[in-house]
Amino acid sequence: MQHRQAVMVTYWAVWFTRNQVVHEGIVHYDHNTLSFVVAFLREHDVFNPPACLRPLRSHGSWSASGSDVINVKFDASYDISGRKSVSGVVCQDSEGLILVACCYPHSYVSDPFQAEALACLVAIGFARDLGFARVLLEGDSLTIIKKCSSETNDISLVSPVIADIKEVAKSFQHIRFTFAYREANVAAHTLAHEGKTFSSPMYWIEDAPRTLLAAEKERELLVFE
Repeated sequence: MQHRQAVMVTYWAVWFTRNQVVHEGIVHYDHNTLSFVVAFLREHDVFNPPACLRPLRSHGSWSASGSDVINVKFDASYDISGRKSVSGVVCQDSEGLILVACCYPHSYVSDPFQAEALACLVAIGFARDLGFARVLLEGDSLTIIKKCSSETNDISLVSPVIADIKEVAKSFQHIRFTFAYREANVAAHTLAHEGKTFSSPMYWIEDAPRTLLAAEKERELLVFE
C-alpha cells in the first residue's frame, strides 16, 4: 500500500508538471518534481522505509551521529574519448537505508577532476532540493573533498564548480565533506557507471538499480570474510 501511494503521488506530480509545461510554458527540472514528491510523502507520513527495504551499509565510513544526519555519497565516471561524465549520488539515513538515489550525465567535461567536482555539485544540490538540513557529503576524490572543505579561494581549473558548491553549502544547518575510500563508496561508484546506460537523468526513491544492490552485497561478503 505504501508503494502504491508513492506511485500515485508521483503520477500526479508528473501530470501536474506536464500541464504547466504545455499550458503555461513553465519548465521544471526533474529533481524539482522529485523534491516535491518526497516532501509530500514525508508530510503525509508515507515516506517511511518499508520493512522489506534492503539496507545498504558503508563499512567504516559512517561517523556522524544523530538520526537526522543524511549520508550523501557521490562519485563520477568519466569517458575521455567522448569528454562526458556521469554523476552518481546515493542518499542514506543513519541506519544505511536508501532514501533517494540519482545518476546525472554531463557533456563537455574536460578531465576526471572536473567530473568529480560536478558530481559533488550534483550531490549537494540534490540534498538541498530534497530539504535535508544536516548532511555528511562523502566522496572518494581527496582533492575535491579538500577543496570543498578549505576556507581559502580555489584557483584551479575547477574553481567555478567549487565556488558553486560552497555557495550551496550555506543553505544547510550542518554540512561536512568527508573522504571515503573506494571500497566504502561502492554504492555511488556503481551508480555512476550504471548511469552510462541512460541518456538522461535517472532517479530512484527508496530503491536502487539491481547492479548497485549486487555490488554492495558482494562488498559486504568480502568485508565479513
